[in-house]
Amino acid sequence: MSLPQPMIVLVNDEDIVRHRASAVLRTTGFAVRSYRHAGPALADLTRLGADLIILDWTNPPLHRLPLWRQMRDAHPQLPVLYMSAHADEVAERLRAEPVPPVATVQLPCVFERTLVSTVTRCLALGAAGGASLR
Repeated sequence: MSLPQPMIVLVNDEDIVRHRASAVLRTTGFAVRSYRHAGPALADLTRLGADLIILDWTNPPLHRLPLWRQMRDAHPQLPVLYMSAHADEVAERLRAEPVPPVATVQLPCVFERTLVSTVTRCLALGAAGGASLR
């Protein structure tokens, strides 16, 4: 019997980024639920759970600090990875938050190398700290 695949929730309003990242993660062996916007993702997260959430810093209508705070309030133990063209801004703005994101990935990137290795590290950190909703 095989172990269950880690479940990743991916939220990105850019179709090309969302589809490419989802495909690479699935090919690598992760289960992925992808969403264009954060609202439906957060609702499903409460109902279905996840091991990691990947967010975009600029994902209207709910984005930046309001999205971060809503995510932290609803799921304080869930590891968060920000994948954004604004990764430096994300790191700077969230540095003062009580619970910072686990990691950031600067876009553009080579998904097969950068994203997969960062996701693997985030999941390992989450497992070590028991940070998962499943």
